[in-house]
Amino acid sequence: MKSLVRLLFLCGILSIIACCCEKNSNNLKSTSDDLLRKWILHSIQNTKTNQISQFPENVLAKESVTFKDSTILAFSGICNGGKASYILKSDSIKIYDMTSTQILCGNQWEGYFTNNLDSAYKYKTDASQLTIYSKGTYNLIFIALSSK
Repeated sequence: MKSLVRLLFLCGILSIIACCCEKNSNNLKSTSDDLLRKWILHSIQNTKTNQISQFPENVLAKESVTFKDSTILAFSGICNGGKASYILKSDSIKIYDMTSTQILCGNQWEGYFTNNLDSAYKYKTDASQLTIYSKGTYNLIFIALSSK
């Protein structure tokens, strides 16, 4: 009798754990689904002064980041491009293992983009805007190029 009670108790605990884990993984997936598109750099925000600078309209090539799936992103700049891995937890983002072409580029926006993308620690999305908060000099503000 005691064995049956223990077995039922253990089954109940395992059921609760399984439900909680499934719910958390669904939340994580829906968060990353908001990112799965191409984003164009629109502006940067100085992390010390909060001053926002718009991306120059006269530059034809645009800085962009495309979240390919739940772990890989691709980025392209004015001169260079590459890929990286990322991890999401709630509103935090960690971008790591960045690989990029190394073409010398005289445009300062290329540096703003890549030097702050690899320092990302938090993100926020709404409708058609993505803000990636950086531990570097600038937060990166993107607009969505295409729908999901």
